[in-house]
Amino acid sequence: MQGAGRGHKLLVIAGCVASLAVSFVIGALIIQSANFFLGKVWVAILFSCWGVWALRQWWRRRMAEHQEKATQNELEWLEELPGEHKRGGRDNLGDASDRFKSRMSQAAEFGWDKTREITEDGVVTAWAKRSAGFMRGKEEAVLWYKDATVTLVRDYAPPTFDDFIELDEWIKRNPRDLGADFATGEKLYLREIERFVTRQGYFEALLEATATDEALFRAVYSFHKTGYTAREDPVVVAALTLDALIRYQKDRGSGLRWLSGLEGNIRRSSRGRAG
Repeated sequence: MQGAGRGHKLLVIAGCVASLAVSFVIGALIIQSANFFLGKVWVAILFSCWGVWALRQWWRRRMAEHQEKATQNELEWLEELPGEHKRGGRDNLGDASDRFKSRMSQAAEFGWDKTREITEDGVVTAWAKRSAGFMRGKEEAVLWYKDATVTLVRDYAPPTFDDFIELDEWIKRNPRDLGADFATGEKLYLREIERFVTRQGYFEALLEATATDEALFRAVYSFHKTGYTAREDPVVVAALTLDALIRYQKDRGSGLRWLSGLEGNIRRSSRGRAG
């Protein structure tokens, strides 16, 4: 049976080759006849017309395929539209203010209570970002005006989400670490600094800066260590760290000197209180 199948395939291939050969011979005869009766100029014109017609047919097929794909994409978009509407029309609200207000309403629907709001960038401090803070139980989140994303204030690696729906789904899969409520001493102190930095939207910026500049890393670490030893308020230390980061981003030397000066002030103040 396998030999018969192989023979059939060979026969089909041979037939195809013979057909191509016959077509080639016929085409050559037609060209020669046309050259004889019409001349080479007319043959060139005829082939040019045929080429234009073939190109038009190819273009029509491509446009038809494109239209079919576009229609399919529209149908898929319409099928997903109810889900997007549930998310507050995230992709259809082009204005930043509209998106921000939509997320504010969404937060209330999911049981988040607003605790603060910064209505303008750079208010009071240079590092202030327009945002709104929320609490739900022991969980804390920040809604950013710039892109209407939501950051969950968690230790070590705070995640950011497109909206409160995604945030809620993630929290269900990743409950809060109960151990975070029982940290004490220096560990708790450093966590309070980190949480403040996260609330202000500078977690990634500070992490990147200290990870790529050893001098800055050592300066920040030493400053925080000194603040803890001197029993300075961690919120104040965190705010001063952000002041230093803003200076560092503009001028590296200025930022490092600022941190060094702050640490020196804390040390002198601590010695004065001890004396």
